[in-house]
Amino acid sequence: MLHIDPDSTAYWNAVVHGRKRWMFLRPEELDAAAAAIAASGNEVLLDSLAQLAEPGAARKPRKNLASWVRALLQQITAVRWFSQLLPMLHQADITVAAEEALVEAGELIYGPPGVFHIALALEDSVGCSEQLVDEGNVLRFVQDEEYRPAFAHLGCAAGHALWPELMEPLAEFCARAASDLKRLAAGAGRSKGRRKAEL
Repeated sequence: MLHIDPDSTAYWNAVVHGRKRWMFLRPEELDAAAAAIAASGNEVLLDSLAQLAEPGAARKPRKNLASWVRALLQQITAVRWFSQLLPMLHQADITVAAEEALVEAGELIYGPPGVFHIALALEDSVGCSEQLVDEGNVLRFVQDEEYRPAFAHLGCAAGHALWPELMEPLAEFCARAASDLKRLAAGAGRSKGRRKAEL
């Protein structure tokens, strides 16, 4: 399904065997596509879109039709996206501004953070993928990630080791993570001591 990878991460995907078709849409491109579909007034298209989405999709609202369409577009499987949705949009003369790529065995594709994407294996395929934090998204990654002191401390330590000049804006955040981690570790140590004494 069309999605953005979590935690502001970029990613790469290498195809070892087979072929994959990819489509990438920036958030503003997805918004424009949803607005165009909603503004088309094509009830058949809107009903078909709802049928393509995963079961349980919300019913068509009277207001905020573009938001509803945007949500539906993120609930369509890759097979339906490429084989049914795109031809329907073409037939309705609605253009989706997006980038497409066909990745063959032995090739690798990079996806930047914050970009919607959908991929379809065109035949039996084997691939390898990894999310990645680099100097282009380390600040957003550390700030957007759900706060967990141990994880935040590890992220800060890695960031300081690799990109010390980029970590300046996070000095206060990283100090808090280190302090919280020490406090949690001290509390865990005391509770273990109490349990031993009780035995």
